[in-house]
Amino acid sequence: MNELAVRLGKNIAGRRKALGITQAVLAEVVNVDEETISRFERGMVTPSLATLDRLATALDCGLEHLVSGVSDNLASVSTDLAKMLEPLAPNDRRLVKEIVASLAQRLQSGK
Repeated sequence: MNELAVRLGKNIAGRRKALGITQAVLAEVVNVDEETISRFERGMVTPSLATLDRLATALDCGLEHLVSGVSDNLASVSTDLAKMLEPLAPNDRRLVKEIVASLAQRLQSGK
């Protein structure tokens, strides 16, 4: 199985469960069969972009929520961190930034 498909499937399942809807209901709204939703959630199949868009709409979230954590590239990590910092007060954001900078420096030096 592909790591992308597995992570995406976990995000789809997690959002569906958080909303309290069944695979059957989601399948009906997205216009696929229930087994297809099951395959998506198990990471057996990756949805097409059009289906992914319908899933995001049905799950009342953005595409970024469904693909969150799928990639460890710098842009993805930066986006995830920005989302975590968004609700914090400006002083708290600065504190977190200082902690991350200190930790990054320590990791780079190997200490």
